[in-house]
Amino acid sequence: MIRTPGIPLPVKLIDLRGTMDNNTVTLNWTAAENETVESFEIERSFDGTNFATQGLVYSTEKAGAENYNFYETVNNPARVYYRLKMYDKSNAVDYSKILVFEKETHGGGSLKILNNPTTDKLTFRFESGMNGHVDVIILDVAGRAQLKQKIDFYRGANVVSIPSPSTTAKGLYVLQFSIDRTYTAKFIKQ
Repeated sequence: MIRTPGIPLPVKLIDLRGTMDNNTVTLNWTAAENETVESFEIERSFDGTNFATQGLVYSTEKAGAENYNFYETVNNPARVYYRLKMYDKSNAVDYSKILVFEKETHGGGSLKILNNPTTDKLTFRFESGMNGHVDVIILDVAGRAQLKQKIDFYRGANVVSIPSPSTTAKGLYVLQFSIDRTYTAKFIKQ
């Protein structure tokens, strides 16, 4: 890679994760080349379309990768969306992916498919009382595994997106995994 002096590189986000535990949303992210970062605006939305700034985090002086976090208490909505508006040293702007958090409206421990029917990716939500990782399996109606993928999960509300297997036909499938109990949910692939 050739660098031209005086021209900063765009902000590179390595990871963005979040949890919602009771009413507290926690966002954690890592910038790859921290020396190119000016600041991060934390934006929140209740409809997934109209975002407003909720906080501002300035970069540290550290070179290389750097970790950041943001905490906020959200009291009312059943669903809340977050994204980062990232500024580099030349004030160029880029946006992160959007994280979706949903308050539990029924008994704890349930699994909910958020984009049903699905096409290229499957997004689901579940609650956990601990941190860890688990193998998520997508089964066809005959019980044959179509995809097995390891995911990390955290204490509190988790929202996860995984790719739908491109080789699978349209139809009905089952998402399944076990943490403290077995979670299952049906979804349709279009």
